[in-house]
Amino acid sequence: CRFCLTAQLSNRKQRQKPLEDVVRDIRAIQALGVDRVIFMDDNPTVDRDYFRRLVAAVTPLGIGWMANATVQAVPDDEAAATLAAAGCEMLAVGFESVNQESLDAAGKSCFDVKGYSKFIRRLHDHCIHVTAMMVVGFDHDTPEILDRMLAFLVENKVETAIFHVLTPIAGTPLHDEMQAQGRMLDLDLSHYSAEEAVFRPAQMTPKELEQQFWRLYRGFYSLGSIVRRQVLRRPDRHPLRRLGSIAVNLFMRHQVRSGATPV
Repeated sequence: CRFCLTAQLSNRKQRQKPLEDVVRDIRAIQALGVDRVIFMDDNPTVDRDYFRRLVAAVTPLGIGWMANATVQAVPDDEAAATLAAAGCEMLAVGFESVNQESLDAAGKSCFDVKGYSKFIRRLHDHCIHVTAMMVVGFDHDTPEILDRMLAFLVENKVETAIFHVLTPIAGTPLHDEMQAQGRMLDLDLSHYSAEEAVFRPAQMTPKELEQQFWRLYRGFYSLGSIVRRQVLRRPDRHPLRRLGSIAVNLFMRHQVRSGATPV
């Protein structure tokens, strides 16, 4: 990935917590009455063997959990069924873009946009909710491409979405490239919130990019979108989970209407 800082911060090394420690910690918080956890790793699915053993270890604990993942993490229905049986309730997935050219240019050519819808259906078939992590501001992004992004998310009934303005952080290949092209406009790190355009986009002005960013948030969390995604869908085997998702959407809608990003 050309824009992600994770590899640089970790010196391209993956550090894994022993599974017995993970189980110990989960049991400790279960004793306090906690029945859901979030695995905060940037991507615990990178090492497939570790992730497989992690899923097996948490299955007998009977706890609900959420995690970050890539589209490669759930290759088939069997994998989705295994995750659901282990207590997985939601995966936050870095789809990034619905434009293959943007993914290829970002160093994510292993992502196949054509398989996104099938991937989402696979998770939904097993009552696993999806949070889509999307990035706006790639060189191929136009208002029309972003219209496609919004339509894709609504049509596939994605439960929640988080949008980020592409941010070329120092130390990443993208930053070096933008700097060499004279496209960096702001080096003040206090503005690197993934809400502001700190570089010159290829297809629009920085101000227009920020406007498109907020347009996506307003469109996704509009009442019409929430109804289409959360209500007008087949019956859910976990109605309370669905009600919780609707409540989260209404909270996020309130945040967006207040001029604040939801997270």
